Amino acid sequence: MQKSEKLTENKKLASDILKEVADTNNANSDKVTLFDIKAALQERGFGILIIIFSLPLSVPIPVPPGYTTILAIPLILFSLQLLFGFDSPWMPHWLEKKSFQRSTLALVVEKTSPALKKIEKLMKPRMSFIFYGPGEKILAFIMLLCALSIALPLPLTNFVPAIGTTLISLGIMSKDGLLSILGVLVSLCGLLLTIVVIVKGPQLIVGAFSFLKSFVYG
Repeated sequence: MQKSEKLTENKKLASDILKEVADTNNANSDKVTLFDIKAALQERGFGILIIIFSLPLSVPIPVPPGYTTILAIPLILFSLQLLFGFDSPWMPHWLEKKSFQRSTLALVVEKTSPALKKIEKLMKPRMSFIFYGPGEKILAFIMLLCALSIALPLPLTNFVPAIGTTLISLGIMSKDGLLSILGVLVSLCGLLLTIVVIVKGPQLIVGAFSFLKSFVYG
């Protein structure tokens, strides 16, 4: 079996898998570790694992400090593994011990399920040639760039790249090349926004302070 087939071999919808993950975590604990998520997903491929970690960043909800970094690290790791031809996802033990609130995961599932189900109704196998050969490497490289953008402690650098990564991964799961291409376009827009924030950010901050100063003091 080729690796790209392994990426898409499970036919269960992402929304159903997300609900299973949210429901099967230890009810006696306030925390969800990355190991809990990996164990709940069992031997599923890269596609759903990347969705698990990118989808929470695609929702405009309040998150605790360090939350984006915790989720960005697995995205970087899985993108690199996909880029270098790993057959199955792997996480080091120290990363598996990272955790966040169970209520946060439940909220993400609740907020994203309606939109996710609508997208899933439109998904179907098409243009699957992009998941073979260099196409798969290109997708992995774009997701890696998005993961690095998400990891930056800057405003506006995680939301759009996370949406793009989620769409690419949904396409991977369903062999929907058109959806993954849409995810690439969204990702590129997010990466362009990140570049603008990095290059123009200091100027924008200075300009904002100057405007506030002139507004307050005349």
